[in-house]
Amino acid sequence: MTGGELLPYVKEVLPYVFGGGGVLAWLNERRVKRAEIAVKDRELALRAQELADTRSAKGEDLLRARDQQMYEELRQYCGKLEARIDKLETQQETWQKAAEAAQLAAHSKELELHAYRTRLEIISSRCTNACGMASLIVPSPSQS
Repeated sequence: MTGGELLPYVKEVLPYVFGGGGVLAWLNERRVKRAEIAVKDRELALRAQELADTRSAKGEDLLRARDQQMYEELRQYCGKLEARIDKLETQQETWQKAAEAAQLAAHSKELELHAYRTRLEIISSRCTNACGMASLIVPSPSQS
């Protein structure tokens, strides 16, 4: 150290040397000041830790609140999806019933058509039989 660097310490020590306490008194006072500074540093560190804990707790509270909000939003969305699925299932049931009704109607029409064909066949066979009998009773012009 140079003289310029030591000057502040010398100025601080001189009153103790000439004032009667000596260098030991100065060293003791320095120790006390350092101890006070250390205590204040510890207090500040504890306060900083308390603030950090408070911030952490607030952060956790904010995270919980955000998680709760997201949960509520997801629950509402799921409810909407379930309602939509129910609606689609109802529509599907309606379409299935309509398809079944159409199949029944088509089957009914097929049965009705079959009944008409059967009647036509019966009428046709009766006409054929009647014509055959008529030809036996009344001779055709070529036979006469």
